[in-house]
Amino acid sequence: MPPGDTLALLVGADDGLWALVPGERARRVVEAGPVVALDARDDVVACAVAGQGLWVRRWRAFEQVWTGEASAGHVAAGGEIFVGTSPPAVFASNLMTGGTPAWQEWPALQSVLRYTRTRTRSSGGRAVSGFVRSGSHLLVAVAGLGTFLTLDDGRSWAAIGDGLDPEVAALCEHPERPHRRYAACASGVYRSEDGGYTWVQSLHGLDRSVAWQVVVQAGVPDVLLLSASRRADGSGGALFRSPDGATSWERVRLGDADEWARPPAVASLAGDELAALFVVAGGGAWGSHDGGARWFPLADDVPPTARVLAASIGAW
Repeated sequence: MPPGDTLALLVGADDGLWALVPGERARRVVEAGPVVALDARDDVVACAVAGQGLWVRRWRAFEQVWTGEASAGHVAAGGEIFVGTSPPAVFASNLMTGGTPAWQEWPALQSVLRYTRTRTRSSGGRAVSGFVRSGSHLLVAVAGLGTFLTLDDGRSWAAIGDGLDPEVAALCEHPERPHRRYAACASGVYRSEDGGYTWVQSLHGLDRSVAWQVVVQAGVPDVLLLSASRRADGSGGALFRSPDGATSWERVRLGDADEWARPPAVASLAGDELAALFVVAGGGAWGSHDGGARWFPLADDVPPTARVLAASIGAW
C-alpha cells in the first residue's frame, strides 16, 4: 500500500454514502439517498443515487457529475465512467481528463431492447442493473431483459446470455480472467466462461435462491461471496461462500448470526498483498484475509439501512 493511503469501506445506505476507515467512526461523505449502486477502482468511486444521479470521487473529493434516475454506475480502466438509468439507458464519460464532464448517451441500445421485448413478449426492462467492461467489450445487464453486449462503444448491440435468468440484479467481473463473469439473479447465481454468451447456474449448497450481489477473490480456484435472501423483497437475508469457483456453496456465520432482516452487502479487494473480502450485515462490518474462512469485526456503527458496499485504497 502506498505511503499515506488507507483502506476505506464505502457503504451505500438509504440516507447516503458512508465511509468506514478502520479505527475511526463512520462518516457520511455523500448526503443523498438511497444509494442503489457502488463501484470503486483504486480511489475512484462511482455512487448511484435513486432519483438524483451519480456522484464520483476523483481527486479526493465527491461531486455530483450526472443528474437523473441513476440505477447503476461503473468505473472502468483508464478513467471511463458509465451510468445506467431507469428506464434503461447507458451514458459514458471520461472524468479523469479534468474540466466539466461531457456525457454521451449510447442510444443504439434502445433498438435491441425493443426487439428483445417483442421477441420475448416481455414488458420487462426496468433499469440497468450492472456493467462489465473488458477491453472493447461492454456487457450491460438490464433487470427483466437479461444482458446486452457492445464491441464498438455503443454503436451496435447484441442480446446475449444463453442460460441466464433475465432478472439480473448485479454483474461481477473477474480481476484476472477477462472472459469469466458472474451474475446475481432472481433464481440464484450464474457463471460464464466465454464473456457472457453462455451461463451455468450454480445452486448446490444454497438454501435460498434470490441473489443480490456476488463478488470474487481470484485464485485457483476462485473464492466467491454471495448475498442472497429467501424472498424477492430481501427478507431472510443470508451470506454464502464458495471455495471452489461457484461449484458449491456454504453458509457463512458472522459472530452469532447467520441470517438478517435484509441481504448483506459484500465487496472484495484485489491484489497479492491486499486481497480481502468484506461484508456489512446487521449494523456491523466484517473482513476476511483468508478467502472467507475466518472473519473479524471491523466496525459496529454501520448504518442499518446499508444496501451496497465497495472497498477502496486511497487517501481517506
